[in-house]
Amino acid sequence: MGVVLVVGMHRSGTSAICRLLDNAGVDFGTNLIPPGDDNPLGFWEDRDFIGMNEELLGSVDAWQRVVLPTLGSSEQWQRKAKTFLARWLDNRSSGAAAVGLKDPRVSRTLEQWLPFLKRPQVLFVVRNPLSVAHSLNRRDGMSVEYGLALWFVYNFEAFKALQDHCVAFQVVNYDLLMGGDTDQKEQIQNFLGLTDLNMSLLERKLQHQRFDTSDVHEDNFIEELSARFWEVLTSDSPDYGSFETAYKSVMAFYKPFSDLADRLNEAQEYSSHVEADNQLLREQVRKFELEADESKRYATHLEADIESLHASIDHLEGDLDGLRQTIASEQRQNRSMGKTINDLQNNLLRQEELLEQKESEMADTVAKYQSLQTDYQQLEQVRWQVDVLLQQLYSSKSWRWTAPLRYFRKVLSVGIRKTVLPVRWMASYFLRRLSSVKARALVSSRQNATALQHLVDNRSLEKFWNPFPDAMPPELPKIGLSVVLYNNGRWLQTFMESLLSQDYPLDKIHLFFVDNSSTDDTHSKLKDLLASNAQRFASLQVARRPNAGFGSGHDYAIRKLNVDYVLVSNVDLEFQREAIVNAVSAALSDKDVASWELRQSPYEHPKYVDPVTLQVNWSSHACILIERKVYLEVGGYEPRIFMYGEDVELSYRFRRAGYQLKYLPRAVVFHHTYESEGEIKPLQFSGSTAANLLIRCRYGNISDVLVGYFLIFALAFRGAGFNDSRRLLWRSLPGTLAKSMFFLATREKSKAAFPFRGFDYDLCREGAFWESDRAIIDQLEDLPLVTVITRTVEGREALLNQAIFSVMNQTYPSIQHIITEDGGDSTKALCEQVGGVSPERYEIRHLRCPKKGRAHAANRALDEAAGQYVVILDDDDLLLPDHIEALVTEILRNDSDAAYSLAWDTPVKYFDKSRGYYTEHAHITLPLFYQEFDREVLFHHNFLPIQSVLFKRSLAGQTIRFDEDLDYLEDWVFWKRLTKGADFRFVKKTTSIYKTPLSVNENFARRRLLDEAYKIASERPIS
Repeated sequence: MGVVLVVGMHRSGTSAICRLLDNAGVDFGTNLIPPGDDNPLGFWEDRDFIGMNEELLGSVDAWQRVVLPTLGSSEQWQRKAKTFLARWLDNRSSGAAAVGLKDPRVSRTLEQWLPFLKRPQVLFVVRNPLSVAHSLNRRDGMSVEYGLALWFVYNFEAFKALQDHCVAFQVVNYDLLMGGDTDQKEQIQNFLGLTDLNMSLLERKLQHQRFDTSDVHEDNFIEELSARFWEVLTSDSPDYGSFETAYKSVMAFYKPFSDLADRLNEAQEYSSHVEADNQLLREQVRKFELEADESKRYATHLEADIESLHASIDHLEGDLDGLRQTIASEQRQNRSMGKTINDLQNNLLRQEELLEQKESEMADTVAKYQSLQTDYQQLEQVRWQVDVLLQQLYSSKSWRWTAPLRYFRKVLSVGIRKTVLPVRWMASYFLRRLSSVKARALVSSRQNATALQHLVDNRSLEKFWNPFPDAMPPELPKIGLSVVLYNNGRWLQTFMESLLSQDYPLDKIHLFFVDNSSTDDTHSKLKDLLASNAQRFASLQVARRPNAGFGSGHDYAIRKLNVDYVLVSNVDLEFQREAIVNAVSAALSDKDVASWELRQSPYEHPKYVDPVTLQVNWSSHACILIERKVYLEVGGYEPRIFMYGEDVELSYRFRRAGYQLKYLPRAVVFHHTYESEGEIKPLQFSGSTAANLLIRCRYGNISDVLVGYFLIFALAFRGAGFNDSRRLLWRSLPGTLAKSMFFLATREKSKAAFPFRGFDYDLCREGAFWESDRAIIDQLEDLPLVTVITRTVEGREALLNQAIFSVMNQTYPSIQHIITEDGGDSTKALCEQVGGVSPERYEIRHLRCPKKGRAHAANRALDEAAGQYVVILDDDDLLLPDHIEALVTEILRNDSDAAYSLAWDTPVKYFDKSRGYYTEHAHITLPLFYQEFDREVLFHHNFLPIQSVLFKRSLAGQTIRFDEDLDYLEDWVFWKRLTKGADFRFVKKTTSIYKTPLSVNENFARRRLLDEAYKIASERPIS
């Protein structure tokens, strides 16, 4: 069987020739290296043959070197070569036309192989040197000149070895063969004695680099040399003799580089050995250090044990002496004890009889105590129901209408002298009792309930669907930023620094400062600050005007700015990085909205924000985004209100015109509003009380106006409890009364309702001065995930939708929401719909459960919860936007296990649960909820509304779950078990709402069920 040896330089087309030969019946074996990215059709190179060549060359990378060490085949290599060839020939197919060997490296090792190959048929494949050099450059990053030198050395050494050993060979011109030259094909066939070669197997698209002799630069020695040698190789009678000198020159030129490479390799190898030795030494040192530390600790323990043993021995010896003395004493006493034993036995019998009598009396006492305890609980619940009914009664129309009758009856029964008191005394008394239920009912407007109910009505599934834009819009609009200054330049630096760090493009912000004639250095500070930053903004304007008030200053700027949206801002605040982007993104997605209020930190404004729609009845204008077209439409800020109250008045005017107001809990500014909790600002006091009367005159009903006059006079007589409060009011009162006539004359009819609560306006929640610390959360690289579990059943999709959106509105940015449905998947479609529009920070998941009750549904969700913390929210309850953030912050701030907050008990009357229609009638915080954590109190009664608690998921582990046989108070039992050994923290801030029935009959029926469950739940084991 003949041996076909394919010889040729790398990238010369030897693989393509082997593919033709393989198809024609030449067997190259099966131990071939796999194809590569640079040769996807295969290399046809035997692994063992490559290994033998690499052993001769000295290394895997030696094929790239022009100068090689002297190749001398050792006896060991020669034995291996003979063994390899014998085994290789034995493994070839007997039916093959010939057997083939190929490896570009053999061009340089041919001198060593030829003695062992008997009459091989050699195909000497050559390719244009420039094509080979450029191909090596593209594949291996090799320079073209070096590639040409390598091509010359490879082909010269192979050519010389073949001619010196008189081996028959056929030169194959790869370029002609790929060009379709039939002579090349016939020469191969005739030389090897093969039949027709299948030339279609040649992939011409793989011939990436194509050059010819016209591309050679004559002034380049190596290019000219390789071109001449290429012509000789492809001639009819090639001979290497004339190139012997050139070969030696090339080798001499590259010899220093080869020596340098050898030394570098030796240095790298030595460095590797040194590093390995160092690593071994470091490991040994660490091992010795650990052993030494362990030995020291062991020795220390031994010394301590020895000292302890010595002390124990001394102690035992002392005890032994004492025991000897005691035994002697006891022996003496025992002799006298026999006499008294009979007396003691008689006394014991008498004591047992007395004990039985006392136990009987104790059992009677415990029974009486339990009975009294039950009666007390029932009376407490009745008292609470009566309080609710009284509040409803005092706020009803009939109670107001009959007030004159009750008053005259009191006059007739008590006497005019005792009821008609001096005006000042009446005002003082009235203000002292302002916190009572009756007084609050008198000074609270009848519009309050209507205004809140309008917000509630907008929650229904048919009216409300929020697309929640969470990403930055593709094109942000240009906006204006209006800032009014008056002697507050100390805040300019921090204000500007926060503005410059905004995600919002500064070249889209038109900045307008209005200085209301500051008398300090505010104006000079402003000029210095703007000198270095003016070019960063779209435009910058500064106006110095007479001080006509906060609203007038902003009105001037807004009318000068020609933009769609204007951000009205105080200067004593700092923007969070994404604040303006979030505000503008919300504005671009809303319709029929006039303004968007940014959330203030660390003291959030306590007014009521609808947790579902984020709508409010009025907005604080410390930092607010306003649509300029709507602002101009309604007339802008009221110039007759100098400061404080102008934001409420403009808010009411927006709503009177039919627009909505939005609150943005995720657009945050840090407002330096108070130096301390409960701080009273004289200007704020006088300005806000005057504005309250003026706003009542324009937007209140007749009783609201009368109450407004009464309140301001009463406060002027009595004072506000701080120095000069009465003087401030009396000084401003004439101007306020004069302005009130104008406000009365500008009243208009409106479908909107405008709330008034004494000197305040809308419902306020507890916790106005609870200090948030958002930085705790912002500094975390990996936010802990919070899982919210909501239990639901079929037919409550509308209520569930409201609960879902109250969770989506949370300011905490990492939430998993599990909707666990008891007995079906009717709410799955709603969950999928919400998931399609929800932001990345919120993940919703539907969990279908068998019909086994609410407790089972909660347990399934606990098993599936992925969050580090858990909140359980019923489908008819709601979370206010900062609920989760406040509780997580409190836990992280104190390194505790759980936190809970205050909640509003809201009696409701349902009209259509399936459509989410109901009315809310009060927002009450029960006294029992103002409870610092006390587990003993918790064992007596539950003061933790289920949605008000956020706890670590690890507290529940795999064992603490809801009792599935309980329909009521299952959460109380769960809390008692969960709190064992845990640290719970109380946040004195209202952050959630839970609903209860308004109907007295429903309430009493529910109370009976809870009373029945109380005894069962109180007796449940908790460990």
